[in-house]
Amino acid sequence: GCATGEEPYSLAILFTEQAERAGKRARTRIDATDLDPGALERMRHAEYPAPAVADVPPDLLARYFSPGPPYRLDVRVRRLVRLVRHDLTREAPPEPPYHLVVCRNVVIYFDRATQERLFQRFFDALVPGGYLLLGKVETLFGPARARFVLADARERLFRRPV
Repeated sequence: GCATGEEPYSLAILFTEQAERAGKRARTRIDATDLDPGALERMRHAEYPAPAVADVPPDLLARYFSPGPPYRLDVRVRRLVRLVRHDLTREAPPEPPYHLVVCRNVVIYFDRATQERLFQRFFDALVPGGYLLLGKVETLFGPARARFVLADARERLFRRPV
């Protein structure tokens, strides 16, 4: 998958949880992209003050973070995330194909023509049957709306047809 901000690590915890429940080691790769080198550096450290982990269930906090504050994310979760400097508006995604592209609360800042180019890139980057997750205030329109299938309107989840 491809995601930004703190979401890559949240996804990595989710995948780790699922794999460990099945008695396996998580083998997912998440490409976390950002244009800002400072944001990537903060993500690389994966350290959080107490308020940032206040909503993390205590059992997950104990399993996946060092005692804190600051709370540092465990290496078995961090290793699933590859941090990549990437200009979303000028470059194709780092290493498609993806099963999931998460791009929340970013597309709304671009004009319609740029949004349409981004939606086409996301479509091209997804495997058939793959999912695109947008932010709560974002939606597909025009040609992009015709390419994707709405999977969950409330969650702004779309699927590339098989």
